[in-house]
Amino acid sequence: MVPHAGRRPLPRTEVKLGVFSPKLSTKRMAHLSQMLLTLTKGGIPILRAFTLLQEEAHGRPYRKLLPPIIDALQRGETLSNALRTQSRYLPDLFVEMMIAGDIAGKQEAVLEELARHYAQVLEIQRLYLRGALYAILVLITAFIIIPYVRGLLFTKHSVEWYSLLFLWGLVRQHGPMFSVIWVLARLGLLRRITDPIFSRMWVIAKFWRRFALARFCRCMAIMLDAGLGLRQAIERSAAVTTHPQLKRALRKAVPLVQQGVPLDEALNATGILPEMVSNMVHTGEATGRAEEMFHKCAEYLYAEAIYPVQAIGIGLEAYLILMLFCLWVLSMILGVAVRALVEMLSAIWPF
Repeated sequence: MVPHAGRRPLPRTEVKLGVFSPKLSTKRMAHLSQMLLTLTKGGIPILRAFTLLQEEAHGRPYRKLLPPIIDALQRGETLSNALRTQSRYLPDLFVEMMIAGDIAGKQEAVLEELARHYAQVLEIQRLYLRGALYAILVLITAFIIIPYVRGLLFTKHSVEWYSLLFLWGLVRQHGPMFSVIWVLARLGLLRRITDPIFSRMWVIAKFWRRFALARFCRCMAIMLDAGLGLRQAIERSAAVTTHPQLKRALRKAVPLVQQGVPLDEALNATGILPEMVSNMVHTGEATGRAEEMFHKCAEYLYAEAIYPVQAIGIGLEAYLILMLFCLWVLSMILGVAVRALVEMLSAIWPF
């Protein structure tokens, strides 16, 4: 464990890590978790592990992200304080589980869980990406390539000039939509809009719910293993689910646990646990192996989450085409509205 010192607030360093989000990507988190796991398995302390990662870092995000964490640890700050200085850029799951591992002195076990988790997330993202790639190609062909070629056949302009005009038309038509998305994402507001929508969408909703529960169970296992009380374990684990409905429902178990209700009954009262998971939690609590059972629940829920994505195949592609088409139409409508507004303002206040 990292030595504790005065818990003074640490300065935040601004790190520009992504185009649409300040958080590290899943791919980078998988790499970071795996590298930290490899180093700590070799008996290297966490401070030295972060230092070695900084020295070997080839990407700009690591070079910007790691120095404030290393500086905080060198000043004797706790790992909790050090990670929270960069919590804007690190996922909540990583921060909370690393803190729990530091408290329990089980950083290696936590890093194994995190490496497994991010590898699973990457696998699911690739499944969706394969379906989305076909959908994107279909829409690009239908709404960009075909109109471009058709216009090119009848234009009186040169190819270069026509291409510039066509590109400018796309920017005017869809630029406002993507500008709004970019601004909302950078401000951290996009997830507040998209999460409630995705949590109710077919295919995505079922997968997301199961995967969010898997995150909850995985975090619960680490929190209980770290010796945290049930209230803290449930609250922290619910916070990392990233599913708004599940987060609210799971927190309802906290007052029940504080009243002395057994953990399995408190979680069952939320009405969100599948029967298999409920039985496994009950068995784990009855046998004193709750941490182990939560680990097994996480693996079961992950398998349940990924199966629909693998099974529906073509149906997923058709669904994504429909979603992207709706987004394209919405972008066109917004573009027309913005141009109309600009023309109206120009008429009122001529430049």
